[in-house]
Amino acid sequence: MPKFKNLKRCTNSKASAVSDTGQNSPENENNEPRVLNLLDTTSKALAVDPETVPTLANSQELELILKKDPEPYFKIQRIEYPITGNRIIYPESFFNSFINKIKARPIPGSKSGHSLFSSDRPDTDFYLIGGKIESNGDGTGAVYFKNYIPKSGATSSNDRFIEENKLNMVHYSLVTYPRINSEYDPVKDEFVRTAIETLRGERNDAVEYGMGAMQQQTNSDESGKNVKKNVKKKGEKHMNKDELLKALNNLMENGQLGLAELADSAKFADKLVNADHVAAVEIKKNLDAMEIADPVAEIEKLQKQVGADTDAVINAQLDVHFGASSKNAGGEETNLLREYAAQKLTGVERSKMGEAIANVKKDPIAKKLAGDAADPNAVVNVIESAAGATGAAEQGSKTKREEY
Repeated sequence: MPKFKNLKRCTNSKASAVSDTGQNSPENENNEPRVLNLLDTTSKALAVDPETVPTLANSQELELILKKDPEPYFKIQRIEYPITGNRIIYPESFFNSFINKIKARPIPGSKSGHSLFSSDRPDTDFYLIGGKIESNGDGTGAVYFKNYIPKSGATSSNDRFIEENKLNMVHYSLVTYPRINSEYDPVKDEFVRTAIETLRGERNDAVEYGMGAMQQQTNSDESGKNVKKNVKKKGEKHMNKDELLKALNNLMENGQLGLAELADSAKFADKLVNADHVAAVEIKKNLDAMEIADPVAEIEKLQKQVGADTDAVINAQLDVHFGASSKNAGGEETNLLREYAAQKLTGVERSKMGEAIANVKKDPIAKKLAGDAADPNAVVNVIESAAGATGAAEQGSKTKREEY
């Protein structure tokens, strides 16, 4: 049976092989080709602990599936990028978009390979559930994909398929409807096609060893692990600073390490900018805009001004309701009623001043002081004395008396 190379799944045989950068290129319409990456290639065995590749497709259903499997088998792929498959260049942006799709849901895979007809959906025998990017920061790097192969496939046991993986007999091939950018290269006199991102239809099917369009490495041992934890191999090198920083950067880009966690581990969490710092900076900007260099001094100044205004209001109210201040030659207050009222009204809020004045007028002491100071023959407003209104009547006065 012949081997297929540069094979595409198409729903429209007239779809052009050249596209532009817009949404309306043939690859971006509803009938665009779905790229099946099949091509002769070679690869080396991969030594990697699957636990170092994060599971991204987090869901309660997936957790239940994994918990039911006492010995889950994980197949890891490693692909260096940028890489060319079927004359299409796949850069870092494509693999980042593919990783993001895994975060949304597991990506299906068939142990029987690709379907050659776009209307067919192959059986789902295993799941692509995780991955990570190791970026070099210059557009190059490597992507890791983590496949979980359960004990049973869609229609049959996966025991033989798992054995084939352990014997390193199987490779994998990505399937995607990509967004393709096509640019003309005058030197080569041809269009250079780049898959910017994956749009939909993602799969990762098993293919014969060496038939994946993208050169890859896979793990193969009994447990799906080739590296044991905390075991130093002979001749193993420690990371230098650059390697360590690169590893930390990759962990952060793949969501395995947060800045707060890193800062806490390195004992400089208190130096991180938090929400309080951001709010303080915003306040400082507003103060600068109002040309307030020393907000504390400004607040103290305003407090004194408010206090002075409050004192003026109280004095005016005392004059109206309890008479003006009057002092003798020794500087002593002779209007004892006003002095008493001033003591009672100290600290009262302006909004509650009216109520407080009314309460003072009802105060027995205030009434007594008012009675002592009252001129029963004066036509003025006075506070009713403790003796009542009969005192003035007995003297035959026609004093106008208002009770507050």
